Amino acid sequence: MVVVLTIGFVALLIAFPIAIAYRFAIGGISLGGLLIDKQLGGLSQTRVQLLLSLISTATLYVINAITAAHSGSNALPAIPRPLILYTGISNGIYVTGKSISAARLLLRVQR
Repeated sequence: MVVVLTIGFVALLIAFPIAIAYRFAIGGISLGGLLIDKQLGGLSQTRVQLLLSLISTATLYVINAITAAHSGSNALPAIPRPLILYTGISNGIYVTGKSISAARLLLRVQR
């Protein structure tokens, strides 16, 4: 039973990114406007920061997982505290930026 679940989980981990990449390729998932501030227009610095933070955090965790697998571990590695702190700060910056953006929009509407 465990072997079947393991194979199914690995298949899911492989199939899911392939399916997403396929949808990107055929235009089923649009990335247009992903980094645009929808309220003020233009490039959203907070979205760029959050995306780069997400990519770097995920990359570091995958590297840790691969290193653990090569060392013979059968479990996923624990998430290092600095990585959790980094993610929290990054999300805090994003939320603060969204709050400032919303406040600016409210000030425009009131004028």
